[in-house]
Amino acid sequence: MAHDLSNLALMALYRGEYGKARDLYFDSLSAFYELDDERGIAESIEGLAAVAGVLSQPTEAARLFGVATSLCGAVGAPLTRLRGLRRGSKAAPSLFTSRSPA
Repeated sequence: MAHDLSNLALMALYRGEYGKARDLYFDSLSAFYELDDERGIAESIEGLAAVAGVLSQPTEAARLFGVATSLCGAVGAPLTRLRGLRRGSKAAPSLFTSRSPA
């Protein structure tokens, strides 16, 4: 279920439904926490960082990416899930443009 929530959040993020993505990432974070799944926790935090970035909250995005990176380093897993969402990406070319939350 935790992975399903994370996947739904990623789909919402790609569709530009940022409020829904944020809520789903919080739900997946809670589910991964209950499972004591550190990689999943880091993945959820990475997703929350991406949402903060698209909502023009760079300080929050940087803080969250830092937390996710630290967690991944601790468990030996790289952050890769949202790699295609960088500014200028063909996967989501408008993801980092200014928009109102969904």
